[in-house]
Amino acid sequence: MEKAENLVELIEAQTHVWNAMFHFKKSACLKCAVELGIPDVISNHGKPITLSDLISVLPIHPSKSAHAFRLMRFLANSGFFPWNLLTEWFQNDGPSPFDTAYGNNLWDYSVREVRFGNMFYEAVASDSQLSVEVLMTKCKFVFEGLTTFADVGGGMAKLLRPLPKLS
Repeated sequence: MEKAENLVELIEAQTHVWNAMFHFKKSACLKCAVELGIPDVISNHGKPITLSDLISVLPIHPSKSAHAFRLMRFLANSGFFPWNLLTEWFQNDGPSPFDTAYGNNLWDYSVREVRFGNMFYEAVASDSQLSVEVLMTKCKFVFEGLTTFADVGGGMAKLLRPLPKLS
């Protein structure tokens, strides 16, 4: 057990060092986005814009257009572009910012946009599976006496399975 705890501490320390070494990336990517005019293009578009439409109006060399998705993914994951229509949502009677951005709720959008829906449902199923594994490892006592476990939230029955014997 002591070795495992040391490994966890070592990984946490390594993560801390990597984060410190590459902390500049957020400001560098934000500077790049501002200099390319990305926030203005998105704002002036008035609704969500596809990456290909965004790239088509940016002042970038054609050979670099295939790499723009990395910049946008990094900016979105860093919290710069996740809710670009939040102001509009506060000003309208829409039920959610997602609804304001896409014209319907997440579930209807997932049905309409099949590729997105498949990725979303796979991500949710993967997240649920990880959560269950952690619960089964760290909170075994909660499941004592149960013989079956089902996560029915998504309706995909990905986690319907017999519980292992708890010891």
